[in-house]
Formats: sequence, C-alpha cells, structure tokens
Amino acid sequence: MSSGRLDQLKMRSRGHWRGILSSLGVSQAFLTGKNGPCPMCGGKDRWRFTDWQNMGGWVCNACGRGDGFDLLAGVHSIEMAEVFRRVEGIVGSVEPDQLP
Repeated sequence: MSSGRLDQLKMRSRGHWRGILSSLGVSQAFLTGKNGPCPMCGGKDRWRFTDWQNMGGWVCNACGRGDGFDLLAGVHSIEMAEVFRRVEGIVGSVEPDQLP
C-alpha cells in the first residue's frame, strides 16, 4: 500500500476504531477502557484500550503499546499488509464511535 493511500486509510479510520475492531473479531469486552486481560498475551490485568488520539490506542504491560492496526495484527497474528486490507474493506461501513 502506498504511503498516500495508507495516510488516507489512517484518516478514514480515526474515530471509528471500536466499530472496526469489533467488526474484525476483537470482543467489545476488550474495548471498555478498563484494565483487564490482554487479548494478545492473555495477561490477567495488564491491558487497557485507550483509543489514544482516536486511533485505537492500547497499552499492555507485557506487549507494549500500539494503535488499532497493531492490535489487529497481534490478535490475529497477521502481517500489517493484511491488516490494512481488512480495515480498508470495512472502514466505510463502520459508524463513528459513540463514547459512553
């Protein structure tokens, strides 16, 4: 994916990550913003979804931190190119996030 196309995808996905992640197989239970188990390493209380800068941000005391793209790659054990393809395929149909 070209850098221009990737930049567009990042802009289009901003503010839609809860819907993108749940549509692509990440349970809503991981998207509450509260500490809990990590969907990647399984640690009991080391994970938190922060949605930092509306980009699907997360933090795990063992795995580190990243954005929604990184989360999908880690949860599904897939290459970033595949993550981009999957997100691009649904981003236009996902409603903006509704914060509680």
